[in-house]
Amino acid sequence: MANKSLPLLSSKDVIAALKKLGFKHKFTSSKGNDHSYVRENEDGTKTTTIVPINEREIPKGTLKKILNLAEVTVSEFKKAAGIR
Repeated sequence: MANKSLPLLSSKDVIAALKKLGFKHKFTSSKGNDHSYVRENEDGTKTTTIVPINEREIPKGTLKKILNLAEVTVSEFKKAAGIR
């Protein structure tokens, strides 16, 4: 997964795409700057990822880590985010 193919998006846009992929908000860190999202998989296991909340775009390296934790491919994410 090359960082070049990753879009620059806000936390809000990343969360919206994750929700389309079945993730639900689990909790917010005590400082409020990280949100945890979880998805229950068909086999009964759960996949969790963490999204940092800020007013800037999420760096591509951070987005790559979010997607790796979420076990989501770049193409799946782009489709959910409405990006070609």
